[in-house]
Amino acid sequence: MDRFQEQIKHYDKLSQQGSESSMGRIGSDSVKKSLSTPYKYCEDFVKNLSNKQDLELLDFGCGTGSHSIAMALQGAKVTGIDISQLTLNKGYHLASQLSLNHRINFVRGNCEQMPFKDHSFDIIYCSGSMFCFDLDKAYKELNRVVRPGGLIVLLDTLGHNPLLNLNRWIKLKMGKKIEWSVKHIMKMSDIEKAKKYFDIQHIYFFDFFSVFVAPFEGIFGKFMLPFIYLVQLLDKLFFSIPFTHKMAFKFVCILKKRV
Repeated sequence: MDRFQEQIKHYDKLSQQGSESSMGRIGSDSVKKSLSTPYKYCEDFVKNLSNKQDLELLDFGCGTGSHSIAMALQGAKVTGIDISQLTLNKGYHLASQLSLNHRINFVRGNCEQMPFKDHSFDIIYCSGSMFCFDLDKAYKELNRVVRPGGLIVLLDTLGHNPLLNLNRWIKLKMGKKIEWSVKHIMKMSDIEKAKKYFDIQHIYFFDFFSVFVAPFEGIFGKFMLPFIYLVQLLDKLFFSIPFTHKMAFKFVCILKKRV
């Protein structure tokens, strides 16, 4: 089985098991509150840009379309692309429920060889999917389809924290992850590779203490809120120290295509 077939099988299976988006929760609301900060940041970023212009946005590796729909609600006209038809079907269903079909188009396709013309999009959002791809091919395709001066909003997992890497290895052995994805979690060096095609505008780091709080949300519910706000503040202070960045669970990188 090649890499793409393995990924289709894996994500089709996850889709059949259910997802937050199938229950009507979208974007940052589909993520545990303690881990939602980077997603809220990206939504606000797109909202601010959409207030200034009518954005054509591509959701790169969109999965069930949860974040595609969130971006459409922020004012963007969205195209989502993913390799798994079953996950895309969930996006179609939820977009229809929310009467957003006029603002969202879902396309089944390979993100390393997309069926779009050059310079098709003002902004590309990629949330938690870069580890699925051959990185150089992905960067090359992102560069091809974004317009000159356009932006890439890259939100993904960072693969330096040894405790988080141990957790990924355990999930791999349990069959909850696939080997390619675990081996290709992004590192700081992978972010640097983007400089071949883009200028790096900003990099933000998220979630160190928050990771250890997240498992308790389902147990204590709303009673966790004051503690969640506290650890999110601690995370912000922690990542203001430069040498802590590699310990982040998530990062957001804003890339700009050279004119």
